[in-house]
Amino acid sequence: MRHITINNRKLPFRATFRALRDFQLETKVSIEGMANLNLDQIARASVHCINAGYRHDKEETRITLDELLDLLDEDSNGLVQLTEALEHDETDPNAKGATPAKKN
Repeated sequence: MRHITINNRKLPFRATFRALRDFQLETKVSIEGMANLNLDQIARASVHCINAGYRHDKEETRITLDELLDLLDEDSNGLVQLTEALEHDETDPNAKGATPAKKN
């Protein structure tokens, strides 16, 4: 699993089936359309992936869209990190920046 730091806040990021499905149901963007996301869609997909990371880590913490947008307002590099994570993690769980899943 990848971790992304935005405005000094470390966020877990997992582009899981559930996260992408929830994003698709919320936005009606097809998986094929993931290659051409606009800023709002990147943020919405990222919220689902970050919350999937929290679920994986068994943390009760969740992030809202507004909280993520506030973080991005203060750290423009965060958008680059999220875009890269979405591009790579949805197709390759071993993508650069991804960390191995914990073994139970």
